[in-house]
Amino acid sequence: MCEIRIFGKATRMLLLLWLCPVFLGGQACDSLNALAEQYFNERNDDAFFSTAQVAKINCEKEFGKSSIEYVEALQNYGVALSRQSRYQEAALVLEEALQLVQPYKERDLALYGSALNNLGMAYRDLGLYDQALASYLRSLAVIEKESDKNEENAISRGLTLLNLGDLYPGLGYHEKALDCYEEALSVFEAAAGKDHFFYGLAMQKLASFYKQAKIYEQALEYALAARDHFLQLQGNTHPGLAARLQALGQIYERMEQHEKAVEQYEKAKQLTESHFGKNNRAYASDAHSLANGYKHLKKFDKALELSLESLEILEKLLGKDHPVYGSWMNDLASVYFAQKQYAITDSLMEIALANNKKHFGPKHRQRFHLTYNYGTLCDKTGNYTAAFQYYREANAVLHDEIARYFGVLNEAQRENFLFALQENFRRFQYFTFKAKKTTPQAQAMIYDDALALKGLLLQNSENVLAAIRNNPDTSLARLYDTWIGQRELIAAQHSLPLAARAYSPTGLDSLERAAGTLERQLASGSRAFRRARRKVDWQEVQQALREGEAAIEFLAFPHLEAEEKDSVLYCALVLRPGFEFPKLIYLFEEQELSRRLSREVYPTQKYVHELYTPELYQLIWQPLEEALEGAQTVYYAPVGLLHRIAFPAIQDGASRLLADRHQLEYLSSTRRLAEEKPQRTPWSTASLFGGIAYDSLSAEIPLAAPGARRGQQEDQEEGRGWDRIDDPGRSASFSSLAYTRQEVLEIDGLLRRKGIGSRAFLEGEATEEQFKSLARQGRSPDVLHLATHGYFFDDDSRRTAPDSTSANNARELLRRAINPLQRSGLALAGANQAWQEGRFAPGREDGILTALEISGLDLSDTQLAVLSACQTGLGDIRGSEGVYGLQRAFKTAGVDYLLLTLWNIRDGEETVEFMTAFYEKCLAGLPIRQAFREVQGEMRKKYVDPYFWAGFVLVE
Repeated sequence: MCEIRIFGKATRMLLLLWLCPVFLGGQACDSLNALAEQYFNERNDDAFFSTAQVAKINCEKEFGKSSIEYVEALQNYGVALSRQSRYQEAALVLEEALQLVQPYKERDLALYGSALNNLGMAYRDLGLYDQALASYLRSLAVIEKESDKNEENAISRGLTLLNLGDLYPGLGYHEKALDCYEEALSVFEAAAGKDHFFYGLAMQKLASFYKQAKIYEQALEYALAARDHFLQLQGNTHPGLAARLQALGQIYERMEQHEKAVEQYEKAKQLTESHFGKNNRAYASDAHSLANGYKHLKKFDKALELSLESLEILEKLLGKDHPVYGSWMNDLASVYFAQKQYAITDSLMEIALANNKKHFGPKHRQRFHLTYNYGTLCDKTGNYTAAFQYYREANAVLHDEIARYFGVLNEAQRENFLFALQENFRRFQYFTFKAKKTTPQAQAMIYDDALALKGLLLQNSENVLAAIRNNPDTSLARLYDTWIGQRELIAAQHSLPLAARAYSPTGLDSLERAAGTLERQLASGSRAFRRARRKVDWQEVQQALREGEAAIEFLAFPHLEAEEKDSVLYCALVLRPGFEFPKLIYLFEEQELSRRLSREVYPTQKYVHELYTPELYQLIWQPLEEALEGAQTVYYAPVGLLHRIAFPAIQDGASRLLADRHQLEYLSSTRRLAEEKPQRTPWSTASLFGGIAYDSLSAEIPLAAPGARRGQQEDQEEGRGWDRIDDPGRSASFSSLAYTRQEVLEIDGLLRRKGIGSRAFLEGEATEEQFKSLARQGRSPDVLHLATHGYFFDDDSRRTAPDSTSANNARELLRRAINPLQRSGLALAGANQAWQEGRFAPGREDGILTALEISGLDLSDTQLAVLSACQTGLGDIRGSEGVYGLQRAFKTAGVDYLLLTLWNIRDGEETVEFMTAFYEKCLAGLPIRQAFREVQGEMRKKYVDPYFWAGFVLVE
């Protein structure tokens, strides 16, 4: 990010001269100062330096060194020296300017503030960040005393905020940088309006911030706005436009829209060349960017020509020791690498890395590009030992970046940020797959990656919300209440057809943006109160394992050298006591499992029998046998399609189930083994939902007799899931579930006999309003039990109109939804009116409790939520974050343990028996996980068929 100069009272003259750049040779001191400032903002560094030098001499002769005019000229000259990379000289000149301005600080605070600000810039250029921060903060304090007195002082304050925003990332305060940019934008708008030049500059700074944070959609929005703002003020021929075009091109490049990037770079280069020629840094920068654009388009001749030209100009102007030289040399090397000229690439990378190490620390972003690229080169040429050393350095930088940015962004932005980093982590995984024999320690690195990344977004959100809920700060509490209200409103609007919504699509987008801004403010405000996510490494997990135990982190990553681009490899990282490193074991290609997991067939008992065969064992488990020999207990953390597999039901060739061979413990991440287990209090309250009337809110509607389901044939299977639209043989409504009433009443009796305050909501009482009120009454119940229908719509690439529907009903609306948290949910009283008939009662909930709605509730006091319905464990699978559905929603809401299902459980005596036995064991004092394990074992002995017991999973 380029620096922002503060020019004190000359700012107005600068703006007047902006539209008519003429050389004013021999003019008075003030005119020369203004002209120098104009050249600065046009990126004409040579003209800026020569003019500032002349102005300094002229002002000294005309007014003397004690004059304000000379101080202004001296500041310009100091900044000009900095732009020539003469940083030490610049600092000395600006320190002199600060001393000379001391007598004027009382009557011209703006000038004094600008001197402090410019000195801070010089210290920043020298890498003296603490001294730079002190100068900027002093400048801000001085300017703020006068900022409300006139427009120029307010603008000076805004510019100092921009400079602080540029500095803070170097100090690790990314959240403060964003706060500064946003505050500066508000200052400029309030002081001078949105049509002011510096308002557009602040938008450009925000674009750069979001580009660095890899939030490219938001970066693009700000960059386009900044470009259009500049065009409106200055037109399309002003040289300052080149900087806006170059920044826009860089965002397009990051978004892999390379044709658009090249278009912007071409315009920027032509504009700079037409005004200043080629022998300047601005032209070199534009040519360098264009070279990168052509490289991505595989126009290597043009890329090479421009890259060499830009380096030649840079070397002439700034020398080979300049930090930018190393970065550009790295980009030149990448052109040769793309053409498989590895020897030349290696020689250039050595120069680039040597330069880089002089100027940047081991965790600086600039170091990442060099080490990652050098690692890729060594990987490609078979030097795996060197490749691992470079990859390990790059890996550390990525983890540092995650830690820095996560406190700044809201959840949607964090998700985009992590998605942008996935390619890097997947390369590390694929490298380890190839090179584990040569570099076995790489297996430890990617195990640590898995521990850090699996469920990172979810746990970060949980920690933020927990901190807010426990924070006595009333202002933060009010902000939280506003945010919750907005989320509830958004979720409710998404559940309605377009015609019934109170907001247009554009208005709803604005509401979602506002909620995102509130969420980021909450994250920032709660930072001091929330628990940091402690870093856990593989050795801590290993130490937590006992003899006879094993931990498995499953991985899925692309085959980077396969002819088929969609080839995804599934592997397991196995960890045992005594292992020198975790062991990476190849399992299968994703397509081998995906063709067994039908997307269209409703998971019936027959489907389960056809899936869980010895072939599934050979695919998933047999490759692990040697590493797991002697392991009685196996902790495993699934990934990708393995989230849809009930591991206990896998059977080997001898018809033995994995549940008979191992004690299997499902974990979201094996990091749980190394984390402290929270102390839990005995249950005191419970809320149970079952025997629900789906056709009406009336409590008088009778339920069907056990074993019968309205609208279906007698020989069809009884289940607690809404049937897929793609299967026309099934009903498109929620039918009554007789055994859910029995289930809830028996559990209610068990709880009451133990003195627990339990309440069962049946028939028309089991409303969505009633469920949501549990989260608003100050303390959610210790136990939530929902015995009902669940629905789940798989992701569908054919979806073309996510927010419109030809059939005016909720099932079509939700089936087409983009957000996966809308495509899974639970049915409550009266749900069929909206689901089947499209009747949405004004002022009432529709009875369809989506995962999106649940995620916005406060269920942080709930220890256990049991979703006794079909497919409640399913959802969209998203990389390291796992399943986006009801599971994620209840965890985001704050629930400790979830009992979920992977397939269509029966609405029958077997399910009632499972649930009541589970509660009996919990009430007898067994920990939740042990109670679940024991009841599953007992059901396994009684019902040999895994269909009746293996579909239940417990998630912590």
